[in-house]
Amino acid sequence: NREARGLKTLESILMQSGGWPMAMNSLEWIEEEHTWQEIEEFYARLTGQHSLYEISIDETIK
Repeated sequence: NREARGLKTLESILMQSGGWPMAMNSLEWIEEEHTWQEIEEFYARLTGQHSLYEISIDETIK
């Protein structure tokens, strides 16, 4: 079904970046393989936005 295909797609994307530690067995995650910065960059390229921070310019009119 559509939901199962969606989950498989999501799982595939997560595994391309080295996995998602919160959803993995602790023995599967190898911390030394990927830094949090590399994972953040992967998701930023994938989605077009950073997941941990946002940079913006706010013009304040006085």
